[in-house]
Amino acid sequence: MDTHTHFVREGSISLNDLLSDNLISESDAYNIEHALALGPNRKSKPLHYVGLLETKKRQLFFLPKYCTENDEHHAKTVINVLRRVAKSQAIAQAFPDAQLFHSPNREGLLSKVELASFILEDFYSFGPLTLKSTQHIFSTDREPDWPKTFDRVEPIWTGKSWIHDNWVARRKTSIDQHLIADIHLFVVAECHARYAELLGYPSITLAAPRTLSNTNRIDAILRATMRRQYAARNISVLKALRTWISSNNSSVKPVSYFGTCYFEYVWEDVCSFLMHDKKNDEYWSAIMPFPQWRRLDQAAHFKAEGRFRLDCLTELPSQNGVLLTDAKYYRPQFRNETALGVPGMDSISKQVHYEEITLRSEKFLERYSQDGVVLNAFIFPERCDTRLIWTSGWVTVDNMTKKPVVSISLNPLQALDRYLKRKPLTEVELQKICDSTQLCQQEAIS
Repeated sequence: MDTHTHFVREGSISLNDLLSDNLISESDAYNIEHALALGPNRKSKPLHYVGLLETKKRQLFFLPKYCTENDEHHAKTVINVLRRVAKSQAIAQAFPDAQLFHSPNREGLLSKVELASFILEDFYSFGPLTLKSTQHIFSTDREPDWPKTFDRVEPIWTGKSWIHDNWVARRKTSIDQHLIADIHLFVVAECHARYAELLGYPSITLAAPRTLSNTNRIDAILRATMRRQYAARNISVLKALRTWISSNNSSVKPVSYFGTCYFEYVWEDVCSFLMHDKKNDEYWSAIMPFPQWRRLDQAAHFKAEGRFRLDCLTELPSQNGVLLTDAKYYRPQFRNETALGVPGMDSISKQVHYEEITLRSEKFLERYSQDGVVLNAFIFPERCDTRLIWTSGWVTVDNMTKKPVVSISLNPLQALDRYLKRKPLTEVELQKICDSTQLCQQEAIS
């Protein structure tokens, strides 16, 4: 029977809500409370978690805050984005709860949902696993393997030349084909029943066995078969089958996770990629200075640890300056002359300081001179059916900001999809948003 996934939106439900709706048990709630480090008295607070949460009886998926419960198709994208983030050790380690989707000490695939995704993706792409083994045989009608023939067969002297009346040839044969095929189809069927709806795979009809007997023997067969394989696909699939079967036989935790409470870090990485971030390039990496301390009784300068760190630096396609952006995983709301869910004074002042430091830096002046342009913006996720990225406003602070910090809206569904496809903004798209940002600044000043 296929597993049904219950979809909810991040921040729209609490542990108490899940308990009252009978979606989790008290023991599940206790496990979740500790795994997500929710802290005391947080059962009634909204859960800010994105990703998969599985109990013994339920499969819950928390969609990002910019989604609705009807955006079920976006779950597969979120899982694949987390899988990509997990491949970058530096990025994954920045997450305080990285252990929920990234385990650097475990070899191979990390969780059942990504294991299932790999197995299903492979099956839909290449079909059932077919393994062949090459045997060397004596033959008179197959293509000769001359190195083996010279090594194993004595030639005959005809009085004029040496000849071979038989030789060594290669013959490909199936190895444990029926058993391997049954194991593969059984695991594919299990993966499909449990995760196909969540991962967005179409329905399939498989002639798969209902059970696998003697799993210890099966593991030994898979292990022995792997040793005789050289094709990368065969080795990867056999390894995945072993991992799936062994995980089914191991003791299962009451609740399992594949997600994060810090999806804002994902948003920052997505925005940095799309915006062609250059802050870590050798030329720009030292643009933010360290604090320098002095003592009146000592001649030396003392450099303090810690300094401003740019969130994202984009070189303008027009080659006359840079765009500094800070990706904010916020959902700003404006009503009754009040701005809600917007960056605070610390974020605004930080961007202002970034701009001032960049304008005065040697690296900036060396490349762009005094005429160089520094644009400044926040990037927010905002849904739109027709646009990927656009300017949507700005913020100013009297007596502090000489120029506004512009608000850029980025369609998160398209953004995550392009992140997965490794398709950053084109030069034309980048030029348009930079031009629009500059126009916003000029409009705010005028």
